[in-house]
Amino acid sequence: MPVTYFFCCLLCLISLSSFADNQSVNQAPVGNSSVNSSTDKISKQARSSDKLESVIIISRHGVRSPIKVSPNMRNWATSPWPDWPVPYGDLTNKGAKLMTQLGGFYRDRLISPLGLDSACPQAPQIYAWADVDKRTRLSATALLKGMFPGCKIPVHHLADLKAVDPVFRPVQAGQCRYDDATARKTVKHEAGGSMSALENRNAYGQNLVEMGRVLNLTNSPACGSNRIGCSLASLAPSKLETNPDHRLAISGAIGESSSMAEIFLLEQAQGINAGWGRIKTQEQWQQLLALHNLKFDLLYGTPYLAKFYATPLMQIVDRAITGKHLFDKTDIANQGKPPLNKAKSNSPDQILNQQFPDIAENNKLLLLVGHDSNLASLAGALGWQWQLNEQPDNTPPGAALVLEKWKSGQGGVYVRVSLVYQTLTQMHKGDGDTPLHVTLGEYPLNEFTARLQQAQQPQCLLAR
Repeated sequence: MPVTYFFCCLLCLISLSSFADNQSVNQAPVGNSSVNSSTDKISKQARSSDKLESVIIISRHGVRSPIKVSPNMRNWATSPWPDWPVPYGDLTNKGAKLMTQLGGFYRDRLISPLGLDSACPQAPQIYAWADVDKRTRLSATALLKGMFPGCKIPVHHLADLKAVDPVFRPVQAGQCRYDDATARKTVKHEAGGSMSALENRNAYGQNLVEMGRVLNLTNSPACGSNRIGCSLASLAPSKLETNPDHRLAISGAIGESSSMAEIFLLEQAQGINAGWGRIKTQEQWQQLLALHNLKFDLLYGTPYLAKFYATPLMQIVDRAITGKHLFDKTDIANQGKPPLNKAKSNSPDQILNQQFPDIAENNKLLLLVGHDSNLASLAGALGWQWQLNEQPDNTPPGAALVLEKWKSGQGGVYVRVSLVYQTLTQMHKGDGDTPLHVTLGEYPLNEFTARLQQAQQPQCLLAR
């Protein structure tokens, strides 16, 4: 079974859409047969009188500096890794600019139809929640700046910036844990039996060779005098490992190459000489980022793992899109239970004290800003798959899942799901060109909430 995202033409949506005049993406949405059937029924309905009622945007943060440059990365390269204008892992000024441009796009396509553009909206009509990282908080601020120029919309987050937010990182926070043996078995099956099987597979083997070429590996300190036969796979065979926070990880050639490919993409977006000027074609970008997409497919897109990582966000979406508060008093009374790791997490009561999120029946816009792992795990849990035109990263900086709740002129309510993103060229130039989008599907509201509820892992729910 392939482990990279691929796209099949299954749906043809002919509809009045918030993104109707942006048809630059030629891939069709993916879904199973039951989703396809329900979507076809909706798309044949008249749309002229449909009304946009609310929107949820789940966004990755913007362009950042590398999280780290590992000793292996330094030893495998013949050239020094570039310096960045901000500390490791922080949002850059270019990243903030690109996020503000995305916010302007949302203002034109979503904020105006929601009727929120005439004045500065207040809670609970709009609510923004970001992970504690500086890059996510500043990304949310930049998005809101583009959506609501001149307004001061607060960005909410956990008060303790050293805490692990279970909304975005439930396993790391100790909110819940998957079975390590089951996770390993599932990932190995997706990988074709083992990590070495991936390294030896023609496509990924060639991708690792291309990564070595960009690094100038055979002339690196790691290879020394052993230039013939020196490869990333021979220097560091890929392995599955379990981190101290109980997350499954991929180390070695594939794990490190995933990180390096992402760094190259961030360099290109930032305007740094990407890959020391050795990446010159779209084919090279596709080869390199295939290693990054592969890692995320395996660790976050595999359905068993995805459901654990995505449950808190699916719970929030389910509550928000049906106009309910995240935690009802009955939820806390009947299901209250502390997380597994008290030292690293926040109990449901602590989150309640911070009033996350402020969802009410008249909430029109919910903004959640997290990470690429959040987008990948939601896709894996809910069966969404995509490839992106002119963008080799399946979950690039600034990309967002956009969930629109529409009321049909015929009385029904449905949810349209799209992925909005900037191409690599748009990120590099920063000219504010209209981003692209992929429509992933449309669902009657009750079907969509049923999918959300069926995919949730009960032990990962925030209100327990």
